[in-house]
Amino acid sequence: MSETMREDSVLLAVHLGVVHRCARRSDGSVDLIAPAGTVPPGDFERTEDGSFVQRISESLPEGLFTLSVDGIEHPEPLLGYLAPDPATEIRQVQQRVWPGRQESDLLRFPTPVLAEDDVTEPGTGSIVTDLSVSVVAAAPSGWQRISVECRALGDRLELRSRVTLDDDAVHEWSPPALVGHWLHRLRMLAYRPSSGTWFTAKYELKRGAPATIEFDDEFPEDGDAHGCFNDLCALPRHAQAIPAAMAQGALVAYGQAADNDRRSLGDTPPRRGKPYTLLARLFDGFTSNDRPYVYRPALPASEKDAVLSFLDNGRVVLSSRGYSADLLHPGREALVPMAFLTDGTWVWPAAVAYYLRQHEIAPAPDFVQHIRSRGYRPPASVPRFALDRASAMAMGRPEPEAAVWEDYDRAAYALADMASRFRVSRRRYGIGRVRDQAWCMVREGDRWAAFWYSEAEHRRELEHVFDTVGQAATYIMGQLWQNYPNLQREPDEVLEPYEVLDVPIPPSPPLENFEGFRYVKVTDLDVEQFGPPASNLVYAPGTTADQIVPVLHGDASPRRLRLTGEWTVVSCATKDGETRPGGVRAYILPQATGDYLNWGQIVELSAVDGL
Repeated sequence: MSETMREDSVLLAVHLGVVHRCARRSDGSVDLIAPAGTVPPGDFERTEDGSFVQRISESLPEGLFTLSVDGIEHPEPLLGYLAPDPATEIRQVQQRVWPGRQESDLLRFPTPVLAEDDVTEPGTGSIVTDLSVSVVAAAPSGWQRISVECRALGDRLELRSRVTLDDDAVHEWSPPALVGHWLHRLRMLAYRPSSGTWFTAKYELKRGAPATIEFDDEFPEDGDAHGCFNDLCALPRHAQAIPAAMAQGALVAYGQAADNDRRSLGDTPPRRGKPYTLLARLFDGFTSNDRPYVYRPALPASEKDAVLSFLDNGRVVLSSRGYSADLLHPGREALVPMAFLTDGTWVWPAAVAYYLRQHEIAPAPDFVQHIRSRGYRPPASVPRFALDRASAMAMGRPEPEAAVWEDYDRAAYALADMASRFRVSRRRYGIGRVRDQAWCMVREGDRWAAFWYSEAEHRRELEHVFDTVGQAATYIMGQLWQNYPNLQREPDEVLEPYEVLDVPIPPSPPLENFEGFRYVKVTDLDVEQFGPPASNLVYAPGTTADQIVPVLHGDASPRRLRLTGEWTVVSCATKDGETRPGGVRAYILPQATGDYLNWGQIVELSAVDGL
């Protein structure tokens, strides 16, 4: 039994008891398409082609699966379809899709449950009745007897259905998708941790008689290895209840995953898509009188405390001081906490833990799978991106990243400012990008990685991963401070304007009038100054007034000065103006020339000095 998804399959979702065609998106959401001929609720929006669509988290539907049919060109999977003649064979396959499942989950072998007393055997009579209602509603005209054989393992559910008509002809039949989903519900509720659940169910309905159903717990001979593994992940059993062939198949799948993981060591990791958060549903739906219902497998008693610990120790992203009513006992005192928590990947209502404690209602199966894959331990910290995304999801708002990118701007400014003050070459650090032979800070998923990168060796050194951009920038600044003597600019390295610490002092014109900035060393340099000694901008000897960028105000008459001794100053050139060419050499001093005149470090030259 293979779990490979087929190209000719259609993706369906069961949400609040209704089967929808849907489209899965890369941001963790699905677009539900309202069934044709129905009036959808107000949450659906009309599209250009006239259909109604609702976008929700892909974890909110009770069931998400692909459906394919062998033997016929199925025109509409939501409806039943009868084979045209007794010779045509039909097989329907439903393949479950698990929101949030990662390939790395295959590297954690499913743990058998401990010996424990199972909870009371659930009554499945009502489900069989509801199954019969769905069967009869779509049964072909003239039916006398309908039989459905369901084989299930892991994520795959296979149906072979036959209809006996009033002329005693037997035709195969592809029932509506909801029929298979009722059998999936039945299998989930039949699960007991000590014994597992059935692999085959045989349902039969004769006109005028009650339906009958038989279950077979015998493991199928053609059980697929990955099906064995996935079945034990979703429905863990006591070791004595695991058939030998099933355990062997699960080990084969686990071994293949481990081998593939070893082979990929050293390979460049595949580029991951943008991270997203999944919302755990509290219930699977509501009856016509607004009573909630769930169709979920029981949670083994040995897991309950560990799952509750995970649920209680997530990061709170939205809370209220009040409490809400218990929807299963409306007459009770309102004790259900009103809060949302997250681990960075999922966000869940605090009520999930309440209903598990008080009513033994397990979290949604896909959420339980996630908790198991994390070893029942919430992370020690959650990235800022994930916290903001979870908070927005809890409030039903769009994902906000503007505030986080404001943090990025502040961190990038602080890092660049620190590097400039220590005259670290910008070739030696990368903000938001990877640069060779440099300290780099880049976003990876919801976190920020900081490291030294060597392109020749394609290697990161001293790498650390942080939850916030501020933490990553602080780490890089520490490395720059510790290593700045070896990270200095080259003598003639051109600077960006933000790297220039010594800027013109008014009434000198601002920095944007100049270009080609460099820090240079000069000795006994003669210069021209236009403007008062309160300015720190000077020009190369011989510069005339019509060549300079005009001063903002005050006297612009020139005077010749000499910078005595050795100096380190900013050298630059004027940009082209509307009425003058650029390229005139200028220098920016650390302080006003008047200060240096008072200290004797600058002298004013007179005609006696050869002017």
